[in-house]
Amino acid sequence: MLTAVSLDTDAHLTRARGSQPGPAARRRNARTALNQRTFILAYAAAGNVSAAAQVSGISRAVVYVWRARDSDFATAFADANERAVERLEFEARRRAVEGHEVPVFGSVGAGAGSGAVGSVRKYSDRLLMFLLQSAKPEKYAPRSVPADRPLEDVIAGAEALR
Repeated sequence: MLTAVSLDTDAHLTRARGSQPGPAARRRNARTALNQRTFILAYAAAGNVSAAAQVSGISRAVVYVWRARDSDFATAFADANERAVERLEFEARRRAVEGHEVPVFGSVGAGAGSGAVGSVRKYSDRLLMFLLQSAKPEKYAPRSVPADRPLEDVIAGAEALR
C-alpha cells in the first residue's frame, strides 16, 4: 500500500544529523517522498523499474539506493512488485482461458486489395500449462527420468500403460 512509503521525511534527516532540517532539506525530502510515491504507483502499474523511474523523473540507480537505505520504501517496492506480478498472472489466465482476438487478413473484394476480413480467437495452451504447473507442481510439473534408470526401462513402462 502506498502509505508504507515513509511520509515522515524530516525524521530521517533529524536522526542522521541530530538536529532539525532546514527549509531546503525539508523541500528536498518532500520532493523525495513525492518521487517515491510516484515511482511506487508507476511500478505497480507497469512492473518495470526503468519505465516507472522515467515517469517519476528519477534514475534507476536512485531506486536501488532507496531500497537499500529506506526500509519503508523497500516494503512499498515489494508490495508494488507483488501487484505487478498479480497483473501479469491475471493477463496470463485471461489469455489461456478466454483467449484473445487475432485479425485475419485476406482479399476484401475484386479490385479492393487485401485487408482485415475477420478475426479468430486464439488461446494459449502453453500459458495454461504454466499456470497449472505453478498452482499444482506436484501434479503438473515436468517429470525427469532418473539418471540411474535406463531409457529402455522408461519406454517399456510407458508402453505398458497403454
